Order: sequence, then structure tokens, then C-alpha cells
Amino acid sequence: MESQLNRIQSLLEHPDTKPNEALMLLTPLTGEDHTPWPVLFYIGIAYIHKRAFKTALRWLQKALCESSDKARIYHAISICHYNLRSFEEAETYSRRALENEDLYKAWVHLGSVYRAQAKLREALTCYQEAVNIEPNNVELAHKIAEIYRDQGQLDKALELFQYSIEQHPDNHISRAAIAQLLIEKKRFGEAEEHLELIIAEKPESIPAQSTFADLYRQKGDYPKALKLCRDLLEEHPGNANVRQNYALCLQEVGQLDEAERHYLQALQDEPDQYQCLSSYLMCIHYNPERSRKEIFNAHKLWDQHFAPENQPKRPIPQNIDPDKKIRIGLISGGLKMHPVGWMITPGLENLPADQFEIYCYTTNNKFDWITQRLHRRADKWQSVIGYNDEIIAGMIRDDEIDILVELSGHAADNRLRTIAMEPAPVIVKWVGGLFNTTGLQAVDYLITDQYESPAGEEAFYTEKLVRMPDDYICYLPPDYVPKIEPLPALENDFITFGCFNNPSKVNPDILGRWASIMKSVPRSRLLLKSKQYETKTLRERIIKPLESAGIAADRVTFRGESNHKDHLSHYNQVDIALDPWPYSGGLTTCEALYMGVPVVTKPGPTFAGRHSATHLTNAGFADWVTDSWDEYVETAVNLAKDQKHLTRLRQSMREQVENAPLCNGRRFGAHLSIALREMWRQWVDGYENNIENWQAHIDVETLSEQEINEYAALTKVEEATNKTEHKESDKSVEADVVKQQQITTDHETKAWNSNMNSISTDQGIKNSITPNKEDNDDRPEVFKIETKDGVTVCTPPDLELLTPYVLLEQEQWFEPELDFIRDYLQPGMRVVDAGAGFGAYALPMAKIAGDTGAVYAFEPASETASYLEKSKLVNNFDQLEVNRRGLGAETGPAMLHHAHTPELNAIDEEGDEGVSLTTLDAWWTFAGQPAVDLVKLDINGMETEALQGGQQLLEADRPLLLLSLGQGAESLRDLHQSIHSLNYELFEYIPGLSLLADHEAGEKVDPYLMNLVAVPLEKRQQLEQEGWIYKKDTPGEEAVETSWKELLGAFPWTTGLLDHWEQQLAPNQQGEYAHALNLLSTAEQIEIDSETRPTAASQKGSLMLAAARKLVKLYNEGNTTPAVALTLARVMAQLGKRNQAVEIMDDLMERMDTEDSTLLDVHLPFFLPLPDQDQAEIETTFSQWLTVRIAEAWVLLREPTGYLGGKQTLQMLEALEDNPETLTITRATIRLRKNNLNDPALDTDHNRWFWDPLKEKTADSATANSDYRVPSEIINVKVNFNNGGDTASVTIRIPEKEVFRLKNIFEDDEYALPEGLSIKDNGVIIDIGANVGAFAIYASQWNKNAVIHCFEPNPQVTPLLELNTQDLHNVTRNYIALGDSDGTIALSQHPINTGQSSTSHPIKGGSKVDVSVRHSGAAVLEKGVTHIDVLKIDTEGAEVAILRGLKDLLAATKVVMLEYHSEDERREIDRLLSGFQLYAADVQKLWGIGTVKYVNKKLLTS
Repeated sequence: MESQLNRIQSLLEHPDTKPNEALMLLTPLTGEDHTPWPVLFYIGIAYIHKRAFKTALRWLQKALCESSDKARIYHAISICHYNLRSFEEAETYSRRALENEDLYKAWVHLGSVYRAQAKLREALTCYQEAVNIEPNNVELAHKIAEIYRDQGQLDKALELFQYSIEQHPDNHISRAAIAQLLIEKKRFGEAEEHLELIIAEKPESIPAQSTFADLYRQKGDYPKALKLCRDLLEEHPGNANVRQNYALCLQEVGQLDEAERHYLQALQDEPDQYQCLSSYLMCIHYNPERSRKEIFNAHKLWDQHFAPENQPKRPIPQNIDPDKKIRIGLISGGLKMHPVGWMITPGLENLPADQFEIYCYTTNNKFDWITQRLHRRADKWQSVIGYNDEIIAGMIRDDEIDILVELSGHAADNRLRTIAMEPAPVIVKWVGGLFNTTGLQAVDYLITDQYESPAGEEAFYTEKLVRMPDDYICYLPPDYVPKIEPLPALENDFITFGCFNNPSKVNPDILGRWASIMKSVPRSRLLLKSKQYETKTLRERIIKPLESAGIAADRVTFRGESNHKDHLSHYNQVDIALDPWPYSGGLTTCEALYMGVPVVTKPGPTFAGRHSATHLTNAGFADWVTDSWDEYVETAVNLAKDQKHLTRLRQSMREQVENAPLCNGRRFGAHLSIALREMWRQWVDGYENNIENWQAHIDVETLSEQEINEYAALTKVEEATNKTEHKESDKSVEADVVKQQQITTDHETKAWNSNMNSISTDQGIKNSITPNKEDNDDRPEVFKIETKDGVTVCTPPDLELLTPYVLLEQEQWFEPELDFIRDYLQPGMRVVDAGAGFGAYALPMAKIAGDTGAVYAFEPASETASYLEKSKLVNNFDQLEVNRRGLGAETGPAMLHHAHTPELNAIDEEGDEGVSLTTLDAWWTFAGQPAVDLVKLDINGMETEALQGGQQLLEADRPLLLLSLGQGAESLRDLHQSIHSLNYELFEYIPGLSLLADHEAGEKVDPYLMNLVAVPLEKRQQLEQEGWIYKKDTPGEEAVETSWKELLGAFPWTTGLLDHWEQQLAPNQQGEYAHALNLLSTAEQIEIDSETRPTAASQKGSLMLAAARKLVKLYNEGNTTPAVALTLARVMAQLGKRNQAVEIMDDLMERMDTEDSTLLDVHLPFFLPLPDQDQAEIETTFSQWLTVRIAEAWVLLREPTGYLGGKQTLQMLEALEDNPETLTITRATIRLRKNNLNDPALDTDHNRWFWDPLKEKTADSATANSDYRVPSEIINVKVNFNNGGDTASVTIRIPEKEVFRLKNIFEDDEYALPEGLSIKDNGVIIDIGANVGAFAIYASQWNKNAVIHCFEPNPQVTPLLELNTQDLHNVTRNYIALGDSDGTIALSQHPINTGQSSTSHPIKGGSKVDVSVRHSGAAVLEKGVTHIDVLKIDTEGAEVAILRGLKDLLAATKVVMLEYHSEDERREIDRLLSGFQLYAADVQKLWGIGTVKYVNKKLLTS
């Protein structure tokens, strides 16, 4: 029997299977009592090959009872169930097979089972398991490629299809798939090459030749496309695909009658080709010869051909409450930048989230910013590409959709057969291939309006009509829409008419009308724009009728395809748009109106002909909708005659369109809510009352503005609710609120690596003030941060994470090696980014690599990877592949430890999240061994392991490596050993030179060095010649004498100093320093680009090194003047010796604190430490400007980012906060550290959504802002403080930029009393410079019965003072200034901070207001004051004058607290308060400002 079974097995496993012959051999082996299980098994297999699956199942079940080898039988049973479409059983038996044996075929089959159920992720997992068994299986690569294609990951799909043909060049199925994808990506030349190879080997391949014809059509080469189709039809007249392609070409060149005939012939040849009928139905709408009745009857053909024989039974939802939350399903290929996307998005975004769920089923794999917006609103997003209609209908039923909305109609990517299966209780047609009735009895409603479907048209629809009160769509203008230019006729001296519609809509009839218009408008021109006009054949079709009507060809201009923004900008060349007929413009009309171009239309006989009529009417331009051809011509001519009117229209139309119902998403969303609710209620009523024809026409009534606002308010519920219940796993949960906690660290060291180890998330200071932004915070759920690289990075909205903090602070990632990547990487290169995080490297690299390159990003943390995928979507980067795995030395599972910021996540056995690891080699092999140019590894200590797992890739491609430095010497030593064993050598990147320099293994590593670059030994010479590696023997150019003067003279802060410096820089006195300056200046003026790099880069390096040697020598010899120190710090930082630069700045800062003010009298020329400071203008005095520059450089050099700043850094930032000399980047750091996010003085280039968030104002703050014009927005801040032993809270209204003062007062106890002193019930507190009343509130906690006299002259804040102190007892408010005399004085109001307004000196950029001033002593005595417990003075320079006026009361004063602004003031205060003892001081020596507190010496004895 064994030999017989072997023979049978060969018959069944041979490529040309012979099941009948096998059955003849098997039948004699069966017995009445017992049949061996292999016989039963092979009988089942034979019937599988005969596709008799039910019979096969019976034999296989018998075999299962007899056999001990279960795996193969389970697998075969699963195949039977799969083909019988019993997918649950198929999955069950496939799983059982795998439980018994790890079969390659079983994994592949289970993947197919999942794929058939639209479970793409599960299918992909199964295929990946199969890869582990047979890594090089070509068939498997093809299957995985198909999944990637269906998911829209076209680049991944291309790579795997490419791998298939590399292994088997004759694999024409994969090659044809590549050609199709390349056509889709408009890479026509490459697609042609693949098709030619197929045809060369298989000249009879009709699919390949038909694809070639479609390629020609999409290129616009209609003569070739038409000829190829005709040739194919001569040989294969019954091929419907070829004939349909031929009909489409005919349609697009205007041969409509011929196109219609061939569409119908294709349908007759292959009656199952429903797309032929859909194309025919669209085509007849272009034909002016077709009547409304003909068109309506044609639509009935669809049900006649394709409706199911038995009407399907619709699902009945469990919940049929008429007022329940309705689940809406949308199925379309237009959920993107497409007429559907532009016209449905505002309405869907404005559907109340508590009333409607939205499930999207997309039949197209394109992703763009419209897709993103719809994706954000959707509760579920599901691709249904590649699945048959039964599966999709099952998915919709399983999702329990209540109302299914069809959005493709008879256009491409439609799923009308799914609709015909009636998978939802209610089915609706809206936008998308909507040119008439669908003709499907399965569709209950069609959303329209009174202009698209006027009264009396109901008989020409198979659906019930839902008439919206305005337009049936709501137009969303793109955010990149160009500005409107002046009327072109003003410059041209002639009128330009235009039409940007599909040329299929342009026929001889309408061309005749346009000719009449042009003849009535002398010298006028016609501009036609569409992709098809790039074809001579089509242009001739337009020119001939016009010439016959008397319009010369030179009066007609054609424009071809362009990107959408450029397409819109072409409207700036058009004065008046002419609508086609009988099929009018839809989206083109909306776009023309939005670009300020009038559109003249005559409605056609069907829905398709009335688009423009409704859009014009609902934009407020009904006068341009005409009733006859005479009126059509007359309207266009009259518009052309009045250029002044056209000019006014052009200036005002966009605003009118934006404010009209056409673009009012709130209004449309409210009306759509009513329409959907009424549809649902009609179904519920029909179901409950057993009404067969339950549908009725619906006329939605116009809502009032108040009713619209109520609906609009409901849409905001979505912003506050967590929408995770029905989210797909690829649509990660986005955070709902932005954390406001301040980031503090214990950082006290200079080293970057130790910084990263020592970050603490515990707050060092417990906040007692909480900005009250719950009611007005409009922060997004995800930060979308624009960077200087021109990419958008999506991150969680959390400033306690490193990436969002850094990108908002610096608008780029802070590692200097990113500059190397920007320079080195070229379009078309391929990069691996391991440890991609949120994409700080991956996204800029993807932009540079472009469509022809690729970035393979590995990020194992699921949430982090989900944000990177969002960024991929936002940036439309098909070239970016996100792999949710880590890299290591081996493949397998691992645990990932979640650090407080994801950039520090690390593989750890005690981790928080289970992740998968792969190796570079395993991925590379599976991906088809793509050529890799660069590998970046930043995986927190796993770099060496990743290198071990990538030796095949590294040996084959020899890419450059960018390697993150691990923690500690051992990690670096391991890295050195790994690199050496791979025949690579290590380099450091020198930021100031854009060069790589040798990394010396034995030398001490600069603690700020974050990455090393590894270069293959054999590539060193090439990279040196190209100027990427510093050549030590390069002779530097001679330094240009006085080049320092030329370069420094370009900086605004050197005005008036150069001549003085030149005199001081006498060669006999400062020759070495002058030479160093000239070397540095000559180096900095060398520009490095792709052409100059080979010689210029190393020359620049030699000059700068020579300058460094001279400066170091001077510094070490004791010349540590600020000029030498600052210049040396700059050179060290530029040469990558940042730690040395920091040490120099540390020394300079220390000397500033201990030496006298003459230290900053700089008599020699110098460079600032940071190039970013070069253009900083002097706002105050040179001394203060230089002080700020030094402090700023100390902070920015010391900390690569403010995120890492410790206590000293934070104190310095606080000192710099209000100084007018502070740079933008420092202001950004300050604001991020303090969460003070609304500083109007900050002018960042990007991310205005973050830096200037729009907030709803409270009634009080709105009044205060409008009436008193405070510099920043007024917010409510809740303050906690001690009130008689109890914790009390009060809300203080304060300008948002000045919240820091509340921290000083309430957290830092800036005005604390001396220990042991208490205020009695008869206590008196004088608050001079009361501002908004914060000190008065703070002082009230000492004794609520004490009297507080507040003095404040600034009318900007006096209303806030009154408002904030209104609940305090025993407070007087006096709106006057105090001094040493009476009268009027000018108050200079600070442009940023009201607390810095002053009567003592003018303020740059401030406004002046006259206020009353009183002698301080007299004003206080008038209050009946005989003693003072606490005297607080904060008047920005008037303190001494006020003290003098109060000298008679000082003896009866216990405590004095005041600010001083110079050392002279401090000495005068000490003199006036000679009877007092200083008990506390907060001295800021940087620019001579401090707060001092004194206690009366008489109290010291008591």
C-alpha cells in the first residue's frame, strides 16, 4: 500500500494535479470494515482539488477519527471551510493544525482566512510566522505585499513585489502588480519598463497590454491608448476590460456616442462587469443629446443586471430607540483630497458627538490632510480594499451600522454591490458620483436640496429625497489656498474667460455658446485647464468648433495638470468662469468662487447639471444662474463690460463665500443632524408598525441661529470625551488634556549623559497657584509641531516629555549631528532609524530622502510609534515605514521599561510593555535586501546588540552609522570593539565646520558628545575627497588682515565700537589676539556647499584650529578678559569642545559676581559665544546687553535644552525673564519652564497654534482687556495661602504674562515677615505700588483685621486691583502715585509687564499717561496713620523719593520692604533706614536690581 500511496501523493501534489486518476487508485483501497486513515485523507484531498468541498469534508472527518497525525487533516478541513466561506470554522481548524505542528502551509492558509475577513493585521502576523519557517518564500512575499498594498503602504508593497521578481524574474503576477502601483504613483517610465518585460516574454498577455493602454491614457497620450485598444479588440473582441478602457478613452476625448456604444457592448460581452454600466451612466450625463427621461430609464438598468435575485433581509438593531446615538457608516473611495472629502468634512466634523458615531469604510488607500481630519472624527476607520462585496457587507452588519451612507455612486472605487446587499437598516446616497438617481432600489434616501432637485422632480428618482434647506454639500477650502491677485484684465487689457472642468463636459454645443460670448467681448481670451489638455488630440477637438464659430486658435490657451495649490492659483489668470453644460461644475465652481472668480451657469436637465446653480445660490450669487442661453450669454458679457464691478467682486467674494451657507460647517452639521435623525425615526416607525414602504420625502427646515448654536455646542463634547471604545488599534488614543505641571530637575552637573540619568519628574516646588484655564483652554489633543525642517511632528500634548518640549523650544531637535544628516543625506537614499521615537530624525530624513528614497523607522513603544504614524499621515510621507519593533542581537519577545519620557525607554526584563525584537539582518532579508545608505542607532544601550544582529546588512551595503553614546565607559568600550570588528572607524561631528573628525579612543570624551559617526574603512578616502572628513594636512588659507572688522561690522551691536576697537588692537600690543580674530573671521566667512565642500570644509577647519590654539595660549597665560573669554568660548563650541566652552563661561560668570562693574568695559573686539546672538540688537545699554548675552550663553551652552535645566539654570532664566535684551529662544525656554505660554513678546516662526492659543475670556477679563489694554490676556488664577492657620484660596485676575509674580509672592514668600513678628488687630500695612492687589491679598493672611492702604496710579490695572480686593476687609484703594511732592507726573507704561511701569524713567516701547502724584508722607498721614507695621514699596525707581517723603513716619514703622535698582539707590536706602536692620535680601547682581527687607532695630531688643 505504501507504494500506491506514494503514487497517489505524487498525482495530487504535482503542479498538474490529477484528482480523478488519484480517486481511481484510492477507491480499491477502501474497505467495508476499516479503511486506513491515509486513504481517507487523500480521498478528501482529491475532492478538494475537484472543488467538491462538502464531499471532501465528509472524508476528512472520517480520517480525523482514525489518525494520530492530526495537523495535516485539520489543515485540509480548514481549506474546505474556507472555500465554503465558513470562516469561523476555517479559523478554528487552522488553529488546531498549528497546535499540533508548526506548518508553513497552515500559517499561510490562516493568513488567507483572516484576510478574507478583512482582518489584515492578523493576516500579516500569520504571514510573518510563516516567514520564520521559510524566510525566502517568494509566494509569501507576494501575499504580504498585497496586504501592504491594500493598507495603502505602497512603498512596502513595492519592495516585496520587487523581492519576488528578483528571486523569480519570470513572476509576471508580481511584476504586473509593480506596474500598477507605479502607475498609481505616476512613475510611468518605470511602469513601462516592467510592462515591456512582461510583454517581451508573454506577448499574448492581454492584461499587460491593457494596462499599457491605461498607462498611455493616464499620461494623456490618447492616440497611443486608442490605437492599442483598437488593436487588442480586433484580436479579442469579447474582452470587456479592454473595451471598457477603450470607451473611457473615447469619452475623455469627447467621442461620447462611440463611448456609450462600447460601454454597453462591454456589458453585453461580460454581464458581470458592473463598472461598465456605472461608466456608461456617467458618460450619458456628458452627452447633450440625452434627455432626462432617457437618463432616468438608463439608471434602472443597474437593478435589472445586478440586484440580488432575492431581496436581502436587512439587519434589525438591538436598540431601536428613535432618540438613541445613531451609528453612521460611510463607504467611499473619496475620503481624501477629492470632491467627496472637500464637501463632506465640515458637515461630519459638526455632527454632535453625543448623537452620532461615525464608522468609515475606505475603498482607496490614499492618505492626506483631509483623510486625517475625517480619521480624527471617525470612531472607526477600516480599509476594505481587496475584499469582496459579501465580506464588506458582513463587516457592516457586524458593526451594527444604523444608517449606511454611500459616497462613491457610479464613480471609481464604488461598492454598489455591497449596497445592493442592504447591510444596514437605512441606506442613503450623498455626494460622490452623485449626478442623478442611483437607480438602486436598495437606496432609501438621496440627500439633495431645492436647487439640485426642484419640486416636481421626485418621479425621476428611485430614492426618497432629503432636501437640505441650503446646499446639499458644505465646501471646505484648503488651508493652502493662494491669495487672490488683482483682476487680470487690469494688466492684460482684455477679459479672460475660463473653465477648469473635466473636458468631457465640454462639447460642441457649449463651445458654440462660449464663442458667442467671446465675439461679443472683443479681444477676450479663453483659458482651459485640465490634465487632458496636454494632449494634442483633445486640444484640436476644442479648437475646431471654436474656429468654425469664428474664434481664432490664438485666443484659446490650454493648461495641463498641476498640483492643487498651483491649480487654484491659475484662477488668478481668469476674470470670469464659464460653466459647462449639460454637466455643470461642482467642486470647480466652489473653487472659482473662493478665488474671487464669478461663474455663469445655465442649469442642465438632471442633478448633474445643477451643481453650480445650488453652489452659486448658497454663496449669494443667484444672479449668475440663468434660465436661457440668451441670458447665459448676456450675463457673461455684462460682467465683462464692467471691470470696476469685477474688481469689487474679486476683493469681496472670498469673505462672502466664507460667511455664506456654502462654507458654514456649523450650520450644515446642524441641518444634517436633523436629516439623519428623521431618516432613522422613519425607519423605526416603519419597523414598529410593520409598514413596508416606510420611507418618505424629507424637507429639512431652516434652523435659527440659536438652534444652530445649540447643535454646535454639542460637537464640543468630543473634545472632552475619550473616544477609545471603538478605535482601531492603528488609531492610538490621544491625550485629552495638556499637563500644566512645571518640569524641574536635580541637575547640577554639566554633562549631558549624566543629565539624562538624573532627570527627576518629582516637582521640587509644590505649586500653590493654579492657572484657571479649564473653561478656556483650547489646546489640541495632540501637539502638531512644525519644525525648521519643514515637517510636522506629532507628539502627546505633554511638556514633561522631552521631544515636544525641545521642538517647541528650538523648532528642531537639539543634537548637532542632525545637521550632518541634513547635509549628507540625498534624495533617493535609504535610511534605517532604530529608536525613532516621535521622529525627530526620521521625519526630516524622510523629507530629504523623498519619494524615491525610504526611511525604515523602528520604534517598539506602541504609543510612541502611534504618534510617529500620525506624523507620517500628516506629512504624507509614503517613504516612511514605521515598524513597531525594536532591534537587537536576536529576534523574539522582550519587555520595554517606560521611562518618564519615551526617549529614555529601554529594554529591561522588569519592563512595563511587552514588545517584539527583530534583527537588522532578519528585517533586511524579509524586506528584500534594500540598499541601505545610513543606519542610525539610538536605542539606549542596545546599540552593540543591534550591530551584532546586522552583520550581513553591514557587510553587504557598508552604510554609514550614526551611533548614540551609551552610559558609561564600558558601553563606549564595547562600541569601539564592535565597530573595529566590523572594519569601521569612529568620528565625531564638528558642528562649526560641518565636518567629521577622528575620534580618539583613548582621549577623554566631551560629556556633551551625544553621537559618533562610524565610517567603513574603505570609504574614508572617498569621504575625505568629498569634504566630509577633516584632512589634517590641509593648509589653511592666510588670515585676511582686519577681516574681523568686516565680519563684526555686519552685526548691529558693534555700531560705534569698531574704530575704538581698531585703535586698541595695536599690533605691538595685541598682535596675537588680532591674528586669532582674523583667523576666526576668515574661517567663519567660508561658506560650505556641495560644490565648495571638497576643499573649503577642511580649510575652514584649519583656520579655526589655528585661531583656537592662539586663543587657548592667551587664555592660559592669564589673558582672561571678557573679549578673549567670549571669543574662545565660541571657538571651542564650534569645534565640538562644548565642555571647555562651558568651563570658560563658568569662570566668566563667577568673576562677574565677584569683580566690580568695570569688568564689562570691553575695550577689544570680540565674538559672542553663540552665532544665534550675532544679530541681537542693543535695546538698553551696552553693559546690560552684554550682561544678558553672557548669562544667556552660559545657560544655552550649559544645557542643550531647558528641559534639563537645574536649579541654577532656572534661577538664571527667572532673572532673564523680563529683560528686554533677552533673545527669542531664551524666551521660549523661559515660557516652557514656567508654563507661561502666552508671552506676546515672543515671536516664533512656527507653531502659532501653541504659542498664541486662542482662549475664551471671562466677562471680567474681556472688559478689563478692552477697556484698559493690559499687555497680555487676563486670566483667573487660583491662589492658596494660609489664613489664620487654615488654608484659604482666592481667585486673582492678572495679565497672563505676569503670573510669575504670584509665584514670587505666594510660593517663594518674597514678602515674609521677620521670624517672631506678628501683626495685631490694629495693624497698618501700606502697599505702595499695589498693582493688581496680590501683595494686599498676601498681607491679609497676617491679620484679617489689619488695615491695608493700597496706592496704585496705573489706570491699566486699577480695575483689577478693585476687583481682586473687593472681598477684603479694611482695605482702601488710592489711585495716585506717591513721591516727595504734589502735582502731576508722567507714568511710562511697560509694553509687556504692568509691574515694570514707572514714573521715574521712560521705558522703551512704552506709552505715557499723566497721573496725579502726592507727597508720600502727607498722603499717608491723611489716612489717620500714626504708625506702620509693614511698609512695602515697589515703584520701579521711585522708592527713594517715597522713602524721603515718609521720613517722619519711619521711626514708627516696624518693617520696610522695597526694591532698589542701582548700587547708589541701595546706599541711599541704607542711609535713610539707618535705624533699621537688614533681615533679608534677594540680590540679583547681574544688573543691579534687588529686593531688601528691613526691621526696626527697636524691635530687636523686644
